[in-house]
Amino acid sequence: MAINMRRGTVGAEPKKRGLLTRFQTKIHKKSRSLLCDTCRSIDINSTLPLNSSHATPPLPSNPASAVRTPKPVVLGSYNDLLSNASCPCCQLFLHLLRQDEASNSATLINNGDIGCATSAKYELQRSKHGFEVKDATGTQGYVLPASQDMPSISSNISSGTPVPALDAACVRGWLSDCETTHVTCGIMDDSLHTNDPVDIILIDVRNNCIVKGNTHQRYLALSYARGGVRCLEASKANFDIIQRDGALDQQKLRLPRVIEDAMKLTLSLGERYLWAHCLSIVQDDDIHKKAQINRMHEIFGQAAMTIVAATRRDPHSRLPGVGAGTRASYLAEKTIKGRTFVARPANLRALLEHGSYGDEAWAYQERILSRRCLILTQHQAYFHCQTATQTEAADCDSEDILLALDMPSNPLAMVQTERSLDGMSQPDTFSKEAMSLYSSLVQSSTRRHLSHPTDRLAAFAGISTILKSCYGSPSIAGLPEAILDAALLWVASTPQAPTHRIRSLPSWSWASHHGSVDYLSGPLASTLHKNSPPIRSEIGAIVLRTQKHLHPVSRVYSDLIQKLRMDSATTSDVGEIPTPFISRDVETLCFSARVANVDRFHIRAFEWDAGRVLVYSKGSTSTASPHPTCCGKIWPDNAAAFAEARLVLEPGVRRELVLLSSVRVPDMAEHLGLGKHFAVGAFAAGVLMNVLLVEWRGDYAERIGVGQVHEGAWEAVEEGQRGIVLV
Repeated sequence: MAINMRRGTVGAEPKKRGLLTRFQTKIHKKSRSLLCDTCRSIDINSTLPLNSSHATPPLPSNPASAVRTPKPVVLGSYNDLLSNASCPCCQLFLHLLRQDEASNSATLINNGDIGCATSAKYELQRSKHGFEVKDATGTQGYVLPASQDMPSISSNISSGTPVPALDAACVRGWLSDCETTHVTCGIMDDSLHTNDPVDIILIDVRNNCIVKGNTHQRYLALSYARGGVRCLEASKANFDIIQRDGALDQQKLRLPRVIEDAMKLTLSLGERYLWAHCLSIVQDDDIHKKAQINRMHEIFGQAAMTIVAATRRDPHSRLPGVGAGTRASYLAEKTIKGRTFVARPANLRALLEHGSYGDEAWAYQERILSRRCLILTQHQAYFHCQTATQTEAADCDSEDILLALDMPSNPLAMVQTERSLDGMSQPDTFSKEAMSLYSSLVQSSTRRHLSHPTDRLAAFAGISTILKSCYGSPSIAGLPEAILDAALLWVASTPQAPTHRIRSLPSWSWASHHGSVDYLSGPLASTLHKNSPPIRSEIGAIVLRTQKHLHPVSRVYSDLIQKLRMDSATTSDVGEIPTPFISRDVETLCFSARVANVDRFHIRAFEWDAGRVLVYSKGSTSTASPHPTCCGKIWPDNAAAFAEARLVLEPGVRRELVLLSSVRVPDMAEHLGLGKHFAVGAFAAGVLMNVLLVEWRGDYAERIGVGQVHEGAWEAVEEGQRGIVLV
């Protein structure tokens, strides 16, 4: 019996108590078992309420009396916990962690990877429900006091009993039910189908070789954490060899374990073909690789289902559920000092948003481009489509099921589904709503890890193509061309972290910045609200230069961006824009804009917002005044580098503010998050100018941040119009 969640409802049978199920296990140790020194120091019973349950405890009536969250307790590495395996608490912690840690460490060391799995440090954090077991990637699970209404766990189950393999018949039922009865999924399938198939390479799981095929064939796809380790890959040298029947059998020692298990699973599901990155892309053929990466939206969108290895650290890990003993039971129970505690794994949201799989940018794109996913975790299997999320855990408490099925939202699929249901074939306008969608996708992608930082645009290429089909705007260096005025205003989420720009990518693109970027904490924070005024463009025509080719940028005006004011002196004729040849082979933006020298302002660090900088007007008050007049804010891309360069600039380097757009705000202090600590004087309300902070190096400029300056302060120091060549 599978649990099916449609639109927030759970279609479960009445709770069964005391049943012998493979999703629950009891660890048999008497309560007098000794705790290790670390767990004894936690005193697990002392601060938890006697009648604790899964419900959130009430907040204290007096907020001032609320107890601060205690510091986490360091549990050590997996091996440290394993050395205390006789401790009942450590047994619960070990239940939540990966069972293949020790084998992974040997694999990683043999492949030259520094960060072996067993060196990961785990912490125990007290939470409102009990305790969270965490590592650097996120929450791994919870240790909770058992509530009275939880189904009891049979005392006949031994902790050593292997958990059965994934039921292939159950998965086939989920997939068949979706393909034949889900109306929404059917409409989505029709909208994704194209008349022009993409040529792809597939693994033939019956003949154990690779074959040439296309996206009109029926196949499954595999999404897994790359991990930066070496394994068997398709290459120019072995391509002909691995096309022979049985070739992959002969290469079994080098074949990634996750691929081997995925092939077995594909065969057991009655399918024949599987797409997997390492064997379906010729890794040393740059032309083939680029062509396949640019069609990821079709490769994963056309797959009948994507198998997601959600907890694996690298390709050499086993695929959970493929074979007995490859995953742990869903729950584990232990009586400690006369009280029962239960270990429960993290829910889907935690696993897919964090962890080894969730922290990879490639894996994120693959998952959100897929129309159906079979998500395999260490404890459970889940089937997710546009209509429902289903799981094996039929005999668990209904609240546990709801927690487990907490699937992270997929805004891209939501937009595609809505368009499909409405029968929309023509692109929409790139509005505020579309910009908010783009912003969330950029933030979700850039906060994730890539083994090769130069792949940032490639790992977003499929998403960009879907956005183009929905809103009609191609992307240039990851930024939608139609809303370039707004898209240039991204900010670094952690500017205080030391980072270096990727020099092979344009500085004005978020893809050139290491680390997470977003739009909601910068100049566009209030603009993206539904009833807020749009920004008004302050620049005319923009030309994109790619090597020796010139391309006029086509922008669209909507509730997000208004057109350039007619009385502006800014050049709007493409023929008048300077487009000098730049030796650096990067995409270059050429346009005319009004500028101001940064030295015409006082720049001071903002203590209340780490990494940000406040701008003060020199003309309105003395620097010795105890209440200087604040007139704006700057978001540097790299706060440390910006602070150092403020003291000493390299010879021939100068800094300017380049005006891009403007926006009217009712309260500048509130808009910029200044509070009441700063006097804004005449700059309290009015128009803010959205500016790029650039460094000029000879004939071209590089972006080093963005900012907002009050119109009155800007007009007092503006130096006129200049041709901008932004690389």
